Amino acid sequence: MGVNYLLLKNIELLKGVDEAVLVRVSQFFTLKEYRRGEVVVRKGEQADSMAFVQDGTLQVVDLSPDGREVGLSFIETGSHFGEMSIIDGEARSASVVAIRPSKVLFMPRQEAMTMILENPIVSLRIMARLAQMVRRTSQQVAMLNNQAAHQRVCALLLELAKPMDDDVAIIPTLPSQKEIAIMVNASRETVSRSMATLIRQGYFEKISDSLRISPYSKFKEMATIN
Repeated sequence: MGVNYLLLKNIELLKGVDEAVLVRVSQFFTLKEYRRGEVVVRKGEQADSMAFVQDGTLQVVDLSPDGREVGLSFIETGSHFGEMSIIDGEARSASVVAIRPSKVLFMPRQEAMTMILENPIVSLRIMARLAQMVRRTSQQVAMLNNQAAHQRVCALLLELAKPMDDDVAIIPTLPSQKEIAIMVNASRETVSRSMATLIRQGYFEKISDSLRISPYSKFKEMATIN
């Protein structure tokens, strides 16, 4: 058990934490690797650890009352998950699946709670993250209720885009059409048609596993029209 503390320096939640603290807590971490499509945690499991994505991309998923898979969010390299169960002691509220080969660091619940309570910068980031989750859930509900499928696809892609220079944005690792479909409550065929339309309109250029968006300002304007 234990990992090189230098791995923890790339975790957003732990940036700015004293190096001596990182060295001490690194002994409690374990590192696990997951293939694409492999379940990292399952809904309903008792939470015994908090998790940090050292490399890769994960998707948070749940099931609707009628059994459909519903995507809730993506978790990228450097981010974390599982803080709600760590704080309230309840079971996992959703499942997490690797959507590309991923490496995940796990920190036992007791050590995670100590880290949160003893480091104000970590506590503030946890609170900000929980607030963001509430806001995002409200936005997603509104999006699913008020927008057409094509507009929902655009809204999700806009959320994933990282603005660059020269009116360009990049989605570094584009999710599959199936992964997008379960996020926006649409069929994979609908997502395929939307992507084809956007490419035909000149907004998108696929480069290997990434997506280049240009002009970003016009796409953003179009994607935010209700």
